[in-house]
Amino acid sequence: MKRAIILSIAALLTISSLATPLPETTPWNIEELYKPPSFEWSEGEQVRSLYYSSVPYKGKPTQTFAYYATPGTLAGDPSLDKNLPAIVLVHGGGGRAFSKWVELWASRGYAAIAMDLAGNGPGKKKLADGGPGQGHDMKFEAIDQPITDQWTYHAVANVIRAHSLIRSFPEVDPERTAITGISWGGYTTCIVAGIDNRFKAAVPVYGCGFLDKNSVWLKDFAKMSGANKRKWVQLWDPSQYVGSAAMPMLFVNGGTDFAYPPDSHAKTYSLVQTPKNLHFVPHLKHGHVFDKPKAIETFIQHHLEGKPALAKIGNVMTEGSKVTADFQASTKQVEAQLHYTIDKLPGDNKKRAWLSQPAKISGNKITSDLPPKEATIWFLTLKDERDTLVSSELQFNKTVKVFILAGQSNMVGHGKVENGRNPDYDPEDPKTKKEVPSGLGSLRYLLTNPKTASQYQHLADDAGNWIIRDDVWIYSTASGKQKGKLTTGFGKGAWFGPELGFGHIVGDHLDDPVLIIKTAWGGHSLGVKFRPPSSGTPAYTKSKFKPEDVGTSYREMMTIVKDVGENLETYFPELKGHQPEFAGFGWHQGWNDGCSKEMVAEYEVNMANFIRDVRKELGTTDLPFVIANTGMIGTEATGIRAELCEIQMAIGDPMKHPEFKGTVASVETRGFKRSNENSPSHLGYHWNHNAESHYLIGDAMGKAMIILLDSLNYK
Repeated sequence: MKRAIILSIAALLTISSLATPLPETTPWNIEELYKPPSFEWSEGEQVRSLYYSSVPYKGKPTQTFAYYATPGTLAGDPSLDKNLPAIVLVHGGGGRAFSKWVELWASRGYAAIAMDLAGNGPGKKKLADGGPGQGHDMKFEAIDQPITDQWTYHAVANVIRAHSLIRSFPEVDPERTAITGISWGGYTTCIVAGIDNRFKAAVPVYGCGFLDKNSVWLKDFAKMSGANKRKWVQLWDPSQYVGSAAMPMLFVNGGTDFAYPPDSHAKTYSLVQTPKNLHFVPHLKHGHVFDKPKAIETFIQHHLEGKPALAKIGNVMTEGSKVTADFQASTKQVEAQLHYTIDKLPGDNKKRAWLSQPAKISGNKITSDLPPKEATIWFLTLKDERDTLVSSELQFNKTVKVFILAGQSNMVGHGKVENGRNPDYDPEDPKTKKEVPSGLGSLRYLLTNPKTASQYQHLADDAGNWIIRDDVWIYSTASGKQKGKLTTGFGKGAWFGPELGFGHIVGDHLDDPVLIIKTAWGGHSLGVKFRPPSSGTPAYTKSKFKPEDVGTSYREMMTIVKDVGENLETYFPELKGHQPEFAGFGWHQGWNDGCSKEMVAEYEVNMANFIRDVRKELGTTDLPFVIANTGMIGTEATGIRAELCEIQMAIGDPMKHPEFKGTVASVETRGFKRSNENSPSHLGYHWNHNAESHYLIGDAMGKAMIILLDSLNYK
């Protein structure tokens, strides 16, 4: 398992130059957006309205409506407007350009601009030459439309254009500008912060990235094809851009926000490489609240005017039964608390219950009792004499990555561990044995044979004992119901299957511990027993089956997977406090289907339905799938067996199944067949009990899986 590196606060404050480069798929012409747009004043004296030119929509020029105010416009005294700091204000969903918002910041001594991001003018009236609306149809359902006709493209462009405009005004100091946005405006602020490095401070409120992982919009993502979902995330999710932010950022959110949950918010916060701070409280009303929390004003005034900074809580540590954290502050701190919830993620965030307990301040250190073991999220807060509050980073209970391995007897596992073929066996000599310790085709042979030892030495310690992983657990149906830490012996009897190679690869790759749930039964076809619900009842005329057998293995598989996931601590007490996260599915099966032309003919459809149905039941629309084809006959396979191998490979081909692009991979196994002379048996199936074949299948599945995981940003 990888070891996380914890950076000190001092280290975090020195890496602003290490901001992540913008992705190559960034769709905006940033150089063009940095140019001040043409504009014209409309009406108003204290708060003035204006229209400025923006990017084309459906091939036609657009203009954006905005309000603008300064200390001078409020007082009717232009002499007040000299070298002003400036702020760009970004409204949320259902909002508009708010005149009261610019008036508030102008009263604080700022030049302020707030633009409309829904293609509207005053009173939310649609402009004839405005951009797209801000409904869900424009934010999500338009993903098939040209990029330049989608809402986020226009929202980000309009905000950057507003920034370029306000920087061009003679009363504004262009080197002292900030941005803040609320809800969808916070979402937009996260993106803009990564693109427009001219800002000196940025404050997203509520809004964050990883919306496809957990947010109120999961149903919108579920309606998309896999390809469109990946396209949306690549183009429009803030997680793609916020890591490129070059300015200090303050993130603001509440523990019961209905739209942007704590886990997605925390992941977004973690991407920022520049100095950052957090105002996270158990309860924060969602809405266009302009004058609260005070931390927003304090943060921006510090970075634009040099006023006292917010306090900053450092790394949270646990010491015995106590929680501690150092902090930096230039003002007197008067109250500290620890807040926690025992409600699980994802859950109904709006109904999440939070509890609080007092913490002590001693010097520059906060101390509190540990929250209960049942706590799923907890954090510290610190309030100063100005009534400004900051939070520590959120602390989450631990996660275990769950991988499901399923199939028939070859997934059950028939790889022999200790005994293999006796090279000196003579069927005419009763004194010789067919199998001997460390014989050909056994795992022990691979470990002791000089030609292969280096490839398999990680499986045993120096004394030759098989390694027992302390970070990979397994529940297996292979021989009854087995469970424990991954090692040999989780196949049939004392044998092993693909889980061994797979578990070592994903266990080495992931930071979190891994749980493999292996549900495999010999002789079970995809056409009948593993048949997914959406495939309906088979209409076979030549392949005999019992109607009552249809889907039995599929249902049992899902029952076991859900049971183990929901009762994790019962099955694995060592994983107490961990939350299961379904991270991938591995499939190795096909022998029985390959006995029937009818089953082979519909295998591709059934497999695609299987993937969709499993994802739907587990609530993971992009759950990575790896399919290892049924290659045990080897490259010499012909007829329907060769045809089935090619069908299984086709499932992972993005050209043939574009909906599965980037989330499904197929693994070719025909090259893993070993000769009869080098295998424990000559059965022609079960891979002749060859350990190398079984291990290489799992190894290849694991390697394919981590490629998918990395592309989907699983950590």
